[in-house]
Amino acid sequence: MKIDNIIRSLSTLIIVFCTSCASYKPFYSISELNWEDENPADSLEVVYSLYLIGDSRRAFEDDVLLKMMESHLTRAGENSAVLFLGDNVEPSGLPNSTHRTWDVAHKSLMAQLEILQNF
Repeated sequence: MKIDNIIRSLSTLIIVFCTSCASYKPFYSISELNWEDENPADSLEVVYSLYLIGDSRRAFEDDVLLKMMESHLTRAGENSAVLFLGDNVEPSGLPNSTHRTWDVAHKSLMAQLEILQNF
């Protein structure tokens, strides 16, 4: 009987403790209370450009695509970078030079490196 009372009391205490600390509304710092109504200052100045290029494994087959990428990179300023996201040679990486897909992988990699020459 005493154990049942202890368990019931502990359960009640735990429930009260857990629910008393709960917050059902978001908390905002006083300085940020009206953040939804404020607009950031307009800025036309580009601080940094990041070019993300993915799945370019067979980009060498599409001359228009390569020229477009090269055109963007040629105009890019000093504060810019290129990140190749993957699948740019083969799904499993660069194959051995004796592998049957070596020629396509080599062409893909060289085409990507060529557009970076003037970057």
